[in-house]
Amino acid sequence: WAPTGMASLAHPLLLERVIHDFPSLPFVIAHMGWPWVRESAMLAIKHRHICLDTSVLFSGTPTDSVRTAIEEIGGIDTLDRSLSKQIVFGSNYPRVDPKRAVWAIEALDLRSRLADRIFFGNASRLLGLDKELPCDR
Repeated sequence: WAPTGMASLAHPLLLERVIHDFPSLPFVIAHMGWPWVRESAMLAIKHRHICLDTSVLFSGTPTDSVRTAIEEIGGIDTLDRSLSKQIVFGSNYPRVDPKRAVWAIEALDLRSRLADRIFFGNASRLLGLDKELPCDR
């Protein structure tokens, strides 16, 4: 959504028909779908060709925003169990310095395998740069 746009037209569930009809087409829901983080996570869990990016920034610092969004979907355990191959790093540049966005993810103290997927593996697979990655083994 955009401050000048109509929020009702930005709800991720409006994409569900297209997501369902094109199961081989990858989708990336920016900002983890904020303010519809739970709905976006549900879509990603239901449809494995959906990724969520971490460029969420709605209040406070990037660290606070990312932590709050992840808590909304059930915490790091849910992220690790149900979405580990569907979260891609995003910085929200130029609004957020990319270093601060990296620090926000690092502050979550994720398992190294999950951090590797978020920072590299998932985007690499999404872009078709590598068919099998060390983090998938």
